[in-house]
Amino acid sequence: MTVEPPLPDGEKKKKIDFLVTRDNASMYVECTVDGAEDGPFTGNPAIEAWIYDCIEKIQNRNFRVLLEFEQEGTEYPSENEITTALDEWLDSHDPDRVFEDIESARAGGELAVLPKKRFCFRGWVVSCIAFPNAPDKRYARGRLLGSRSSRPTWRNNVERIHDTVKEKAKKYGNLVASLNTPLVVAVLSVAGLAEQEDVTDAMFGRKELRYYPGDPPTVEVVRQRNAYWRAPPSTRGNRVSGVLFSYGMRPWSVASHLPSLWISPWALNPLTEHSPFSSITVEDDGRIIERNATAGPPDVFALPGQEHVQIVSSLVAALPRALVPARGP
Repeated sequence: MTVEPPLPDGEKKKKIDFLVTRDNASMYVECTVDGAEDGPFTGNPAIEAWIYDCIEKIQNRNFRVLLEFEQEGTEYPSENEITTALDEWLDSHDPDRVFEDIESARAGGELAVLPKKRFCFRGWVVSCIAFPNAPDKRYARGRLLGSRSSRPTWRNNVERIHDTVKEKAKKYGNLVASLNTPLVVAVLSVAGLAEQEDVTDAMFGRKELRYYPGDPPTVEVVRQRNAYWRAPPSTRGNRVSGVLFSYGMRPWSVASHLPSLWISPWALNPLTEHSPFSSITVEDDGRIIERNATAGPPDVFALPGQEHVQIVSSLVAALPRALVPARGP
């Protein structure tokens, strides 16, 4: 791996983040953070991040939790007091009933009153709003934490991810194309709602239902032509060969999961090497093809065992605040 590799003489003003090489395969990797404006929101970013991590460990996935800090503390709350309190609160609400309330209020031209509760953890006062997930989003590996701002709002993650990749390609795409080397844009999302399906929609097109009248009538799911990547004869997006995406990754949780890789089948410089990541690509007929990862984080980072990961994670999370950069200019 070469950091800010040397470029041709006429391109000295540009600096690509990495050149990654293995045997005869190589790729440029340009890194960016999506949703960085979403935090930190307190003067104790280390404890704030610890609270986020604890919330993500809650088992309930019937809801998304929108979070607002009303008061800052100076102590670390325990993981158990956070997860127990929020788990009990979420379990006391029926997501289908909340959905019905939302639809009923919308039909009457009003805003629904969502479940909301204030929690106090060792000097921290946190206000939480529960927004119900759709039934197909209530899986164990789904996201729990939603917006993390002082004023919770819903953002269009698909458009933001689309624009994030587009901006990187605009800056470096022509250069990489001329060097005949694949360009991968690595996106770390710190926006609370972003997840893998948003990346698929941004890169391959949003899903819509198409209806064909007949006997019997036919309904099928298709993808719209609003993706960053387009099939030939269009050349749109062909300067970016892949998008490496991860969410919520922090120094003490880097080994908790690996990013996933979205691969363009129409790239000017196709990717030929991309293990060990799970990958998502598309067939010419629009069918999404997913492949599982060939290795886990302990294998990739050469870690001796999961118990060591947990020990290191605990030690890093407990570092004194003096080691955390202060908020401000």
